[in-house]
Amino acid sequence: MTHKEKILKYLNYKGIKPSVFYRNCNFSNGFLDSGKSLGSDKLSVILDNYQDLSIDWLLRDEGEMLLSDTSNVNEPKLIYGKSVKDLLYEQFEENRILKLENKSLKETVENLKKTE
Repeated sequence: MTHKEKILKYLNYKGIKPSVFYRNCNFSNGFLDSGKSLGSDKLSVILDNYQDLSIDWLLRDEGEMLLSDTSNVNEPKLIYGKSVKDLLYEQFEENRILKLENKSLKETVENLKKTE
């Protein structure tokens, strides 16, 4: 089994869609579909994002797929299929929109006060 096939097996086991994996690791779509091996830079990114994945299993076919010393802190950075970065961006965008709306409403209230 190639390294990329093992990553697909891991993602399937964890219920993580490849598109979410690509987004979390900033890889292009289809990264796992081409070639057989991983560069050290890509491997580093994967292990940083999926800390419960055993490097020994992935590279040497030794031991279990998942590290036995896992906790919620080591889970992939996903919440409802979205990365923390995506969720924060959505919150910042919503906050920006609400601030603009709030400013507009304050101006409307001030104009109404002037006409009384």
